[in-house]
Amino acid sequence: MKNLIKTYKKDIFKQKLNSLGDKKYCQFVSKLGIGDLKPLGIKVPELKKIAKQFVLSNWQEFFCEEENFCPEVIILKGLCIGYAKIDIDTFLTYLHKFFDMVESWTETDCTAPSFKIIIKNREKVWQEILPYIFCEGEYKTRLAIIILLDYFLLDEWIDKVLDILPKIKQGDYYVDMALAWILSDCFVKFRDKTLKLFEQKCFSKFVHNKAIQKCRESFRVLNDDKELLKTYKI
Repeated sequence: MKNLIKTYKKDIFKQKLNSLGDKKYCQFVSKLGIGDLKPLGIKVPELKKIAKQFVLSNWQEFFCEEENFCPEVIILKGLCIGYAKIDIDTFLTYLHKFFDMVESWTETDCTAPSFKIIIKNREKVWQEILPYIFCEGEYKTRLAIIILLDYFLLDEWIDKVLDILPKIKQGDYYVDMALAWILSDCFVKFRDKTLKLFEQKCFSKFVHNKAIQKCRESFRVLNDDKELLKTYKI
């Protein structure tokens, strides 16, 4: 097994990271619509191990100085700010920079679950991500939605979440898919409140029907509700 990178050294980093790539996995992920950057084919568990090593040393240097020459570098940077032992203000400083980096759904979806610092700082983070929810950048908006999905589907936040979702600009595929995803999770956790949005037809036909499809495919939704949701399709 190839040795993972334990410390960031700019002059040899690209060479070492390239050596960890898997050609077959690269061919697989290249077909998934992951943006313009060419992947190396490094699996996420390996990237997580590297990031956990980086945050023990000079991760800030890596974050600020390394060129984003492949999706794996961007994922690593997101994981570093998630794993690093930093205060919320420092986290938000790097999070804003990360928002400007993301170029694909893999970079948003693989990193947001590591942002555990949000759990104790939801009020502050909510205010900081609002501009991205309503921005023109497809992947910036997706990242904001994934953060809502991972950290804000709670009793004390669900009304705000359900109020804001219909106001998000629709029409970009990866935003629309994220909206369908979060709506299906909202239905599982807050059935009655989410059902009202389906009744009101607050979303585009694509988002509305895709969210219903995801609900009907879920093992967490009762069969009676799956049949009910069928009647709400546009």
